[in-house]
Amino acid sequence: MARISHLPYLLAVALNRMVARDEHQELLMFLAAGGFRDLTRVASGSPRMSRDMVVSNREALREAVEELRAVLAELEELLEAPEELLGAAQAAKRTRDSLPIVKRSLLPTLHELVVQVPDKPGQIAKISNALGDAYINIKQFEVLAIRDEGGAIRMGFASAEEREAARRILENIGYRVR
Repeated sequence: MARISHLPYLLAVALNRMVARDEHQELLMFLAAGGFRDLTRVASGSPRMSRDMVVSNREALREAVEELRAVLAELEELLEAPEELLGAAQAAKRTRDSLPIVKRSLLPTLHELVVQVPDKPGQIAKISNALGDAYINIKQFEVLAIRDEGGAIRMGFASAEEREAARRILENIGYRVR
């Protein structure tokens, strides 16, 4: 767990700290794209829970951090050997691509909807109030994008029946839903 859960969390914290400490933080935040967002997503979780998680596994995590330092040093040296760096990148791609796609989960299945939302005040409240008034519980709620023209919200429901009821309600009040 230290290598596949706790170390990635510390890396996300470290990358964000580097940006936060940089004199060009505002520019870096503006330029940050998918790669940075993907690598740092786990830093958006509960700081208290994450702290407890990593501290409870501190000994194994210290070993993983030390191993990471060694691997980063190797990669730093490969900056002078582009073909060897390419080989390391190809090996990393093979490892990443071989991760199994797990269809099972310890968590119950969620039945999801994505709602297109105009960029106007009160939209999240309107959506959640409409579903709450119908006694439909939203199990998961995620804002996917905010753009000048609007954004999208992904919601998860406990059952397909709740999802379909939510779809009907939201479509009836003017939202595009998929």
